[in-house]
Amino acid sequence: MWYARLSLCALVYLWLPTCYAEDDIQEKIKEDTKALLGIMIAKIQEHPIEASAVDSGAQSLDFIPEELSPISIQFTHEGLIIFELAFSMLSEQEEEQLYNDLVNLRDLIGSLGELSGCSTDHSVNPDNIEKLAEEQAKSAFTVENVAYSKLLKFLSSIMEHLDSIVSC
Repeated sequence: MWYARLSLCALVYLWLPTCYAEDDIQEKIKEDTKALLGIMIAKIQEHPIEASAVDSGAQSLDFIPEELSPISIQFTHEGLIIFELAFSMLSEQEEEQLYNDLVNLRDLIGSLGELSGCSTDHSVNPDNIEKLAEEQAKSAFTVENVAYSKLLKFLSSIMEHLDSIVSC
């Protein structure tokens, strides 16, 4: 009889660190995410943004998110995919580095989602791809400025709400 109790206590003793380990992993991912967000925000703030180009392109690029309206992992993930698409169409070295940072950030958010039991969709609305390509063909300058402006707001919003994102 006491063997059964001892086995149960040993099992509980071995199981408890796994619960704490998952929380530690989530905290580590959040710390890494915040560090990357800080770097990205600093890079974007150094980039000159033409306000008139942002105003003129705001209506046609309204599908690019500005802030986290539903604070969820899925919405954050989808928004980052749209920004990845926008910055993949821009060719300068600075945009390529930002694109790589966006991919890394999306992977970190996806990892947080997996640890929370959320699945993240990797698809983009085909209409948004078409709209973005059309706007890029019309005025790459406008797309660049709108993307930078909205990305700055979006990343700041993620930074602000990262600890409170709990829903899928």
